Amino acid sequence: MTSCCRSRDAWSGSTTPSSNLALSAVNVLQGQPQAAEQYEETRSALVAEVEAAELAADGLGSEHEVMEAVLGVRAFMDESSDPTVEAALAGDLEGAQEIQAGAAPAFFLANDAIAFATTSVIEEIDDVQGGINSLDRTENLMVAGLGGLGLVSAAIIVALTYQVLGAARRELAVSSRAQRTRVRLDAVIDSMPDGVALFDRDGLVVRVNDAAAEMWGMPAEEIVLLSPDRMTNPNVLRDQQGNEVGFEGLPSTIALRENRPVQDLYLTMEREGRRMDILATAAPLHDEDGTPEGAVAVWHDVTALRSVERLKDEFLSFAAHELRTPLTIVKGYASALSRKLDDESDKEMAAAINEESDRIALLINQLLDVSRVESGSISFEPRRVEVVDVIEQVVSRHRDVDSQRRIGVDAGPEAWCVTDEDALKQVLDNLISNARKYSGADSPIDIAVRELNGNLEVSVTDQGVGIPPDELSRIGEKLFRASTARTQEGSGLGLYIARHYLELQGGGLKVESELDAGSTFTVVLPRA
Repeated sequence: MTSCCRSRDAWSGSTTPSSNLALSAVNVLQGQPQAAEQYEETRSALVAEVEAAELAADGLGSEHEVMEAVLGVRAFMDESSDPTVEAALAGDLEGAQEIQAGAAPAFFLANDAIAFATTSVIEEIDDVQGGINSLDRTENLMVAGLGGLGLVSAAIIVALTYQVLGAARRELAVSSRAQRTRVRLDAVIDSMPDGVALFDRDGLVVRVNDAAAEMWGMPAEEIVLLSPDRMTNPNVLRDQQGNEVGFEGLPSTIALRENRPVQDLYLTMEREGRRMDILATAAPLHDEDGTPEGAVAVWHDVTALRSVERLKDEFLSFAAHELRTPLTIVKGYASALSRKLDDESDKEMAAAINEESDRIALLINQLLDVSRVESGSISFEPRRVEVVDVIEQVVSRHRDVDSQRRIGVDAGPEAWCVTDEDALKQVLDNLISNARKYSGADSPIDIAVRELNGNLEVSVTDQGVGIPPDELSRIGEKLFRASTARTQEGSGLGLYIARHYLELQGGGLKVESELDAGSTFTVVLPRA
C-alpha cells in the first residue's frame, strides 16, 4: 500500500504517542528492524490513550465520530481527495490528530470489514477445499498477530486484512486452477475405452472409470467398497498358465509391493460364463519423498485379438501337422535316391533335397513352438539334469556333420540343474548351430559351464561376425535378425523360442558381442 509509505513520511516529525506507535507498527510490517525498538518505547504511552478511545467508542453515535473512524481507516487504505486526509499526508499536525482520534473507532469498523471480507471470500471460494484451508491459516495468523499487538491502531488491522484477502485470493486462484485440471483429467479418464483404476497405498480401489466398471460387471460406487478378498470375486482372474490370481497377484498390488511398473501382464477374467482376455499394466504413484502412496492400473480388453491369435495358432498347428506327412515322404525318397545314384551330381541333388527337407521340418517345428509359447499351452517337466551329459549329446551331433571344427567343453563334475531336459537340448542345439553358421568353417567354438549366484551358467562362445552394439537389446525378439546375420538363412525364431523356454522355467539368456570378434551367449539355469 503506497499510502502507508507516504503516511510514515508525513508523520516523521509528529510527537504524539499514538501517531508514533502507528508509524512504528507500519514500519514493523514493512520489515524495518529499528522500528521494533520505537514500538516498545511508545506502546505504554498509547495504552492509556487507546483505553480512553475504547470508552469513547462505546458511545459512538454521532455522524461526526463515525466520519472520524472512516478517516482513520482510509488514511491507511487509500489516498483520497478528502481534505483532512490530504492535510495529514502532507504533514499537517491537526489533520493527523483528527485521523488519530478516529483510530480507535476505526478498529471496530475494521473488525466489521474483516468479518465481511472473510464471509465474502468463503462464499467466493464455494467449497474449494484448498482455498478454505488457506483462509483458515491466514485467519489464525491474523488473530495471533492482533493478540500480540493489542488494539494499537487501524493501520495494523487494515494491513492484516489485506494479508488475509490477498492470501485467500491467491489460494483461490491456485485451487480453482487445480479444480479445473482435476475436472479435465476426470473427463479424460472417463472417456478412455480402457479400464482405469486408482488404488490407495493398501491396494484398495478408490476410483474407477466407466470402462473398468463394465469389466468388473458392477457399478463404480460398489467397486470402491470392495474388500481385498472380494476384489477378484466373483470375477475369477487367471494367468496365462491357468492359475487363479488373487489380491496379491493383481498388477496394482505387485506395483505397490515391489515399487516398480508392471508391464503387459496377460490375465483372463471369467464372469457369469463369459471369458475376457485382459492385457494389464500398472505403476506405483509416489509422494514428494518417493514413497508409494497408491497405484494406477490400466486394463485393456484384448478378447477379440486373442481370439484371432487362437485361430491363427490352430491354423498353424493344423498346417504343420499336414505338412509333416508329405515332408517325411520327400525326405525318405531323397535319402533312398542318394544311396542308389552313382553319378556324383545326382547324389548332390538328392543330398540338397534332404537338407532342405530338414530345414523345412525345423521351420515347422519352430512355428509350432512359437504357437505353444504364445498361447501358454507349452508344458515342461523340470527335474535334476546332469548338464555335461546333455552338452556332450548335443555337441556329438554337431561334430558328426562338422568334423573339421573344434568344439571344446569346459565343465566341472557338479554341473547339474533343475530343468526340462528336452527344452535344454533344443536351446543348446540352437546356440551351437548359430555359432557354426555365423563363424568361419575352421573357427573354434568354446562351451563353458560355471556356477554363479546359485545358478548354473552355460556359455557358448564363437569367433564369428559379432553383433552391432545397438542391436544387442533386440536379441531374442520374434523374427529379429542382426544386420550381420542376414547373409545367412534363418527365421529369427530360434533365439525367441530359446529365451522363452528359459524364462518360463525361471532362467534366462544373456548375450555379449563385439563386431568382427565373436559373440558369447549364456544360458542361465536355476539349481533348484
